[in-house]
Amino acid sequence: MVAQPGAARRVELKLPVITNEEFAKIRRLDRPGFKVGVLPTLFRVTRGEKGLAKALEELSLMARRMIEEEEVTVLVLSDRGVTKEFAPIPALLAVAGLHHFLIREGLRTRISIVLETGEAREVHHFALLIGYGCSVVNPYLA
Repeated sequence: MVAQPGAARRVELKLPVITNEEFAKIRRLDRPGFKVGVLPTLFRVTRGEKGLAKALEELSLMARRMIEEEEVTVLVLSDRGVTKEFAPIPALLAVAGLHHFLIREGLRTRISIVLETGEAREVHHFALLIGYGCSVVNPYLA
């Protein structure tokens, strides 16, 4: 993960797949040049496909606002909070959609994407998530 553009500050991790304890440290990260923001990756089940599409759009807009207005440098996408009413946006869809939105907006180099998900369990899942823009994955159920 890197701090703001041009900054020499870095947080180095040994592996891109981290434990719950390591993830807790990232969430509490309090170092110059780093600001962590959390975005939920949930959508209302009753709204179906349209609700999913709307949730992806809102995720992108919230991310842009956090980057531009709050100067967030680490975006945590989290699917915690799943209930009968709220389902998770598929992790790869959330990561890839946000990654490409931020590229189009010229904001991608300003942030690192961290994923907290119960969905990823296999090596292939982690490889795809990292390949589509994640810096770090916390598979909290694995």
